[in-house]
Amino acid sequence: MKLLLTGGHAGSTAYAFVKFLKKHPPSDRWSITFVGAQSAVEGKQVATLESIVLPKLGVTYLPIKAGRLQMKLTFWGLVSLLKVPVGLIQAFLIVKKISPDIILSFGGFVGFPVALAGYLLHIPVVVHEQTAVMGRANLWSLPFAHTLAISRESSRKFIPRYFDQNKVFVTGNPINPDLIGASI
Repeated sequence: MKLLLTGGHAGSTAYAFVKFLKKHPPSDRWSITFVGAQSAVEGKQVATLESIVLPKLGVTYLPIKAGRLQMKLTFWGLVSLLKVPVGLIQAFLIVKKISPDIILSFGGFVGFPVALAGYLLHIPVVVHEQTAVMGRANLWSLPFAHTLAISRESSRKFIPRYFDQNKVFVTGNPINPDLIGASI
């Protein structure tokens, strides 16, 4: 089984999910690839959390230059906007090459192009929303999703009406097992 994970700034969620899968593998032969951002900060070479922690768990990390759609126009916002088509093409080529059995998107600006690529290549896409109300990237990804995983039942009222409620599942949020029982 080939699993492709994606998301912008999804390091902690993806990390917890991967740790769970390492203890409870879905099959004897499986692999995980994560498609994430090339940089954590627009205009600076700052490594993302997921690019640091996931390879240490044996996950292949593939960066793309997905553009963030900013709410206000700045120089770096414009640069980021120009990266959107590049990210779409990169995501499509990566998804086509890997040909995963399923894509799990944790949202964020990187999640959208990967979800769209999965849809175009007829690969099931699961969108996971960690917060009560869906963010923009997950809202944009939802038309391409086969399934929506939400963290709490109360989030159902925020799901757009066009999405089939029979494809919505309350899963909660993955929690890093290293934190369970730890004192803070």
